Amino acid sequence: ADDITACITCGKNDSYATFTIDRHAAQRLAVEGRGDYSRSILSQLTVAFKKAGKEHLQCKKRPWKIRFANEQAIDAGGPTRELMTEVASSIFEPTTQVFIPVPNSRTGNGPNKDTFIPFDKNGTRAPDYATIGTYLGIVLRTGFAQDLPFAPIVWKYLAHEKLNAEDIYEIDSQLRDQMNVVEQN
Repeated sequence: ADDITACITCGKNDSYATFTIDRHAAQRLAVEGRGDYSRSILSQLTVAFKKAGKEHLQCKKRPWKIRFANEQAIDAGGPTRELMTEVASSIFEPTTQVFIPVPNSRTGNGPNKDTFIPFDKNGTRAPDYATIGTYLGIVLRTGFAQDLPFAPIVWKYLAHEKLNAEDIYEIDSQLRDQMNVVEQN
């Protein structure tokens, strides 16, 4: 955690950016499957981050000011909190196409719960992954707690911990079984 928080830059002023997000287009994508991943909240935020520039994403008190397209709302904090939660959900939506659930999602000794690993089918989503990294920094900097069910291997990778075969087997027990069969032959 210290390595991650040490990388987070806080701005010297509160010159935050204003973004317009079309939640209706994102909902049509997630619920009805209409459109492509560029309509997802995550991809819309990627475009907004690029336009804003990083100096406007480093405010400690407030990450941004939000306008939702075709909605009446004044961002006195509510729309900002809503977007923080919607981004967290968008990351793991199947229609966003950047994360997939792991084969056997078990976190610790507790009940099974879906956890996710990155999956970039075409190798073209690097900007969206960069947005996720920026978003993680904003979550840590601002204290807007979010449920981010990354698989343990993802958290280990982000913390620069050494990864090994056991980390893979933890999320894919069938692979472990197959490797045992290969070793026995």
